[in-house]
Amino acid sequence: MRPWTANRCGRRVGRRRRAFTLVEMLAALTIGALLVVAAVGATRALVGTRRSVDRRVERSEAAREAIDAIVTVLRNVRHDPVSDEPVVVGTQNETGETGDRIDLLVISGVRCRPDGVESDQYEVSFFLGRPAGQHRTALMCRKDHALDDDPRGGGIVSVVAERIVALKFAYFNSDENLWLDEWSPLAPKPPDAVRVTVAAIDDEESGSGARPETTTLSTIVPIRVELPPSKNPKRQESEAQQPGGPKQ
Repeated sequence: MRPWTANRCGRRVGRRRRAFTLVEMLAALTIGALLVVAAVGATRALVGTRRSVDRRVERSEAAREAIDAIVTVLRNVRHDPVSDEPVVVGTQNETGETGDRIDLLVISGVRCRPDGVESDQYEVSFFLGRPAGQHRTALMCRKDHALDDDPRGGGIVSVVAERIVALKFAYFNSDENLWLDEWSPLAPKPPDAVRVTVAAIDDEESGSGARPETTTLSTIVPIRVELPPSKNPKRQESEAQQPGGPKQ
Protein backbone atom coordinates (compact mmCIF):
# COMPACT_ATOMS: atom_id res chain seq x y z
CA MET A 1 0.00 0.00 0.00
CA ARG A 2 1.29 3.46 -0.92
CA PRO A 3 2.03 5.57 2.18
CA TRP A 4 -0.09 8.72 2.62
CA THR A 5 -0.38 11.81 4.75
CA ALA A 6 -3.22 14.29 5.53
CA ASN A 7 -3.11 17.92 4.49
CA ARG A 8 -4.66 20.83 6.32
CA CYS A 9 -8.10 20.10 4.84
CA GLY A 10 -7.98 16.55 6.05
CA ARG A 11 -7.48 15.07 2.63
CA ARG A 12 -5.09 12.21 2.19
CA VAL A 13 -2.25 13.04 -0.14
CA GLY A 14 0.23 10.45 -1.52
CA ARG A 15 3.89 10.93 -0.55
CA ARG A 16 5.95 12.26 -3.48
CA ARG A 17 8.94 10.18 -4.62
CA ARG A 18 12.28 11.95 -4.78
CA ALA A 19 13.74 12.14 -8.40
CA PHE A 20 17.38 12.49 -9.59
CA THR A 21 18.76 15.96 -9.49
CA LEU A 22 20.57 17.58 -12.41
CA VAL A 23 23.89 17.23 -10.62
CA GLU A 24 23.36 13.52 -10.13
CA MET A 25 22.42 13.08 -13.79
CA LEU A 26 25.56 14.92 -14.91
CA ALA A 27 27.70 12.82 -12.56
CA ALA A 28 26.17 9.59 -13.90
CA LEU A 29 26.71 10.70 -17.49
CA THR A 30 30.31 11.65 -16.74
CA ILE A 31 31.05 8.29 -15.14
CA GLY A 32 29.43 6.48 -18.05
CA ALA A 33 31.46 8.49 -20.58
CA LEU A 34 34.68 7.72 -18.69
CA LEU A 35 33.85 4.01 -18.72
CA VAL A 36 33.18 4.10 -22.47
CA VAL A 37 36.44 5.96 -23.13
CA ALA A 38 38.36 3.46 -20.99
CA ALA A 39 36.76 0.52 -22.79
CA VAL A 40 37.52 2.00 -26.22
CA GLY A 41 41.11 2.74 -25.20
CA ALA A 42 41.61 -0.79 -23.89
CA THR A 43 40.14 -2.25 -27.08
CA ARG A 44 42.39 -0.13 -29.28
CA ALA A 45 45.42 -1.09 -27.21
CA LEU A 46 44.49 -4.76 -27.51
CA VAL A 47 44.02 -4.47 -31.28
CA GLY A 48 47.34 -2.62 -31.62
CA THR A 49 49.15 -5.26 -29.60
CA ARG A 50 47.58 -8.00 -31.70
CA ARG A 51 48.70 -6.29 -34.92
CA SER A 52 52.21 -5.81 -33.54
CA VAL A 53 52.41 -9.49 -32.62
CA ASP A 54 51.08 -10.51 -36.04
CA ARG A 55 53.66 -8.33 -37.82
CA ARG A 56 56.43 -9.76 -35.67
CA VAL A 57 55.33 -13.29 -36.51
CA GLU A 58 55.17 -12.46 -40.23
CA ARG A 59 58.69 -10.99 -40.12
CA SER A 60 60.01 -14.02 -38.28
CA GLU A 61 58.37 -16.37 -40.79
CA ALA A 62 59.86 -14.48 -43.75
CA ALA A 63 63.33 -14.43 -42.19
CA ARG A 64 63.07 -18.11 -41.24
CA GLU A 65 61.96 -19.05 -44.75
CA ALA A 66 64.95 -17.23 -46.23
CA ILE A 67 67.51 -18.63 -43.84
CA ASP A 68 66.18 -22.20 -44.13
CA ALA A 69 66.48 -22.07 -47.93
CA ILE A 70 70.11 -20.93 -47.72
CA VAL A 71 71.04 -23.43 -45.01
CA THR A 72 69.54 -26.31 -46.99
CA VAL A 73 71.69 -25.44 -50.00
CA LEU A 74 74.84 -24.92 -47.92
CA ARG A 75 74.42 -28.38 -46.45
CA ASN A 76 74.39 -29.81 -49.96
CA VAL A 77 77.54 -28.14 -51.23
CA ARG A 78 79.29 -30.63 -53.49
CA HIS A 79 81.20 -32.93 -51.16
CA ASP A 80 83.77 -34.43 -53.51
CA PRO A 81 84.94 -31.96 -56.16
CA VAL A 82 87.18 -33.61 -58.71
CA SER A 83 88.62 -30.44 -60.18
CA ASP A 84 89.88 -27.03 -59.11
CA GLU A 85 86.51 -25.45 -59.77
CA PRO A 86 85.42 -23.44 -56.68
CA VAL A 87 82.34 -24.65 -54.85
CA VAL A 88 81.79 -21.51 -52.73
CA VAL A 89 82.25 -17.92 -53.89
CA GLY A 90 81.14 -14.99 -51.71
CA THR A 91 81.05 -11.32 -52.68
CA GLN A 92 79.78 -8.12 -51.06
CA ASN A 93 77.17 -5.58 -52.24
CA GLU A 94 77.67 -6.08 -55.93
CA THR A 95 74.27 -4.98 -57.23
CA GLY A 96 73.86 -1.83 -55.16
CA GLU A 97 71.28 -3.47 -52.90
CA THR A 98 71.77 -3.94 -49.18
CA GLY A 99 73.04 -7.47 -49.24
CA ASP A 100 75.82 -9.87 -50.14
CA ARG A 101 75.86 -12.56 -52.79
CA ILE A 102 76.93 -16.18 -52.58
CA ASP A 103 77.45 -18.63 -55.47
CA LEU A 104 77.52 -22.35 -54.76
CA LEU A 105 78.00 -25.63 -56.55
CA VAL A 106 75.70 -28.15 -54.90
CA ILE A 107 74.28 -31.62 -55.28
CA SER A 108 70.60 -32.40 -55.16
CA GLY A 109 69.13 -34.67 -52.54
CA VAL A 110 66.91 -36.26 -55.21
CA ARG A 111 68.21 -39.16 -57.28
CA CYS A 112 68.42 -38.70 -61.02
CA ARG A 113 67.14 -42.25 -61.57
CA PRO A 114 64.89 -44.23 -59.22
CA ASP A 115 67.17 -47.27 -59.50
CA GLY A 116 70.45 -45.32 -59.23
CA VAL A 117 72.44 -43.50 -56.59
CA GLU A 118 73.46 -40.54 -58.75
CA SER A 119 72.06 -37.13 -57.96
CA ASP A 120 71.86 -33.92 -59.89
CA GLN A 121 74.51 -31.19 -59.69
CA TYR A 122 73.70 -27.54 -60.27
CA GLU A 123 74.79 -23.99 -59.55
CA VAL A 124 72.92 -21.93 -56.97
CA SER A 125 73.21 -18.23 -56.13
CA PHE A 126 71.51 -16.19 -53.41
CA PHE A 127 71.24 -12.40 -53.50
CA LEU A 128 68.79 -9.56 -52.91
CA GLY A 129 66.70 -8.13 -55.72
CA ARG A 130 63.44 -6.32 -56.40
CA PRO A 131 60.71 -8.45 -58.00
CA ALA A 132 58.66 -6.79 -60.71
CA GLY A 133 56.07 -4.44 -59.24
CA GLN A 134 57.49 -4.62 -55.71
CA HIS A 135 59.00 -1.70 -53.80
CA ARG A 136 60.84 -3.86 -51.27
CA THR A 137 63.72 -6.21 -51.83
CA ALA A 138 63.37 -9.98 -51.62
CA LEU A 139 65.71 -12.94 -51.38
CA MET A 140 66.33 -14.20 -54.89
CA CYS A 141 67.69 -17.60 -55.91
CA ARG A 142 69.35 -18.44 -59.22
CA LYS A 143 69.50 -22.12 -60.14
CA ASP A 144 71.37 -23.36 -63.19
CA HIS A 145 71.68 -27.04 -64.06
CA ALA A 146 74.20 -26.29 -66.83
CA LEU A 147 77.69 -26.49 -65.33
CA ASP A 148 79.47 -24.14 -67.72
CA ASP A 149 82.29 -21.61 -67.59
CA ASP A 150 79.96 -18.94 -66.19
CA PRO A 151 79.14 -19.98 -62.61
CA ARG A 152 77.30 -16.71 -61.93
CA GLY A 153 75.03 -16.40 -64.95
CA GLY A 154 72.29 -18.31 -66.69
CA GLY A 155 69.63 -20.46 -65.15
CA ILE A 156 66.30 -19.43 -63.64
CA VAL A 157 65.88 -16.74 -60.98
CA SER A 158 63.00 -17.07 -58.52
CA VAL A 159 61.82 -15.35 -55.34
CA VAL A 160 62.54 -17.31 -52.17
CA ALA A 161 61.25 -14.93 -49.49
CA GLU A 162 59.78 -11.43 -49.68
CA ARG A 163 60.49 -8.42 -47.44
CA ILE A 164 64.15 -9.40 -46.92
CA VAL A 165 66.10 -6.14 -46.61
CA ALA A 166 69.49 -7.40 -45.43
CA LEU A 167 71.60 -10.39 -46.41
CA LYS A 168 75.03 -10.94 -44.92
CA PHE A 169 77.52 -13.79 -45.24
CA ALA A 170 80.72 -14.38 -43.29
CA TYR A 171 83.23 -17.13 -44.07
CA PHE A 172 85.37 -18.86 -41.46
CA ASN A 173 88.98 -19.71 -42.28
CA SER A 174 90.28 -22.18 -39.71
CA ASP A 175 93.89 -21.76 -40.90
CA GLU A 176 93.86 -18.10 -39.82
CA ASN A 177 91.04 -18.43 -37.26
CA LEU A 178 89.26 -15.48 -38.88
CA TRP A 179 85.81 -14.62 -40.17
CA LEU A 180 86.06 -13.03 -43.62
CA ASP A 181 83.50 -10.88 -45.42
CA GLU A 182 84.28 -12.42 -48.81
CA TRP A 183 85.49 -15.75 -50.15
CA SER A 184 87.56 -15.62 -53.30
CA PRO A 185 87.18 -18.18 -56.10
CA LEU A 186 90.99 -18.38 -56.01
CA ALA A 187 91.02 -19.58 -52.39
CA PRO A 188 92.85 -22.93 -52.06
CA LYS A 189 89.89 -24.50 -50.26
CA PRO A 190 86.26 -23.80 -49.37
CA PRO A 191 85.48 -22.06 -46.07
CA ASP A 192 85.13 -24.22 -42.99
CA ALA A 193 81.82 -22.57 -42.08
CA VAL A 194 79.46 -19.90 -43.35
CA ARG A 195 77.55 -17.53 -41.10
CA VAL A 196 74.24 -16.44 -42.61
CA THR A 197 72.36 -13.36 -41.40
CA VAL A 198 69.06 -12.14 -42.83
CA ALA A 199 66.69 -9.36 -41.82
CA ALA A 200 62.99 -9.06 -42.67
CA ILE A 201 60.88 -5.89 -42.51
CA ASP A 202 57.19 -5.11 -42.06
CA ASP A 203 55.12 -5.46 -45.19
CA GLU A 204 52.85 -2.50 -44.38
CA GLU A 205 54.02 1.09 -44.14
CA SER A 206 53.67 2.69 -40.73
CA GLY A 207 51.00 5.39 -40.74
CA SER A 208 52.68 7.28 -37.88
CA GLY A 209 55.85 7.87 -39.87
CA ALA A 210 57.88 5.71 -37.50
CA ARG A 211 60.69 3.59 -38.85
CA PRO A 212 59.49 0.07 -39.79
CA GLU A 213 60.63 -2.68 -37.47
CA THR A 214 62.88 -5.51 -38.62
CA THR A 215 63.58 -9.04 -37.41
CA THR A 216 67.08 -10.46 -37.80
CA LEU A 217 68.04 -14.14 -37.72
CA SER A 218 71.52 -15.61 -37.93
CA THR A 219 73.01 -19.10 -38.00
CA ILE A 220 76.32 -20.84 -38.72
CA VAL A 221 76.55 -23.73 -41.16
CA PRO A 222 79.65 -25.95 -41.25
CA ILE A 223 80.95 -26.77 -44.73
CA ARG A 224 82.27 -30.28 -45.27
CA VAL A 225 83.93 -30.47 -48.65
CA GLU A 226 86.69 -32.91 -49.54
CA LEU A 227 89.47 -31.23 -51.50
CA PRO A 228 90.52 -32.61 -54.89
CA PRO A 229 93.67 -34.79 -54.89
CA SER A 230 95.76 -31.98 -56.36
CA LYS A 231 95.11 -29.89 -53.23
CA ASN A 232 94.90 -32.63 -50.62
CA PRO A 233 98.36 -33.96 -49.64
CA LYS A 234 96.87 -36.49 -47.21
CA ARG A 235 94.66 -37.96 -49.92
CA GLN A 236 97.59 -38.11 -52.34
CA GLU A 237 99.66 -39.96 -49.74
CA SER A 238 96.79 -42.37 -49.01
CA GLU A 239 96.25 -43.14 -52.69
CA ALA A 240 99.99 -43.58 -53.25
CA GLN A 241 100.08 -46.30 -50.58
CA GLN A 242 97.26 -48.24 -52.24
CA PRO A 243 98.11 -51.12 -54.60
CA GLY A 244 98.55 -49.80 -58.08
CA GLY A 245 99.57 -46.30 -56.97
CA PRO A 246 97.51 -43.14 -57.15
CA LYS A 247 94.43 -42.94 -59.30
CA GLN A 248 94.66 -40.92 -62.47
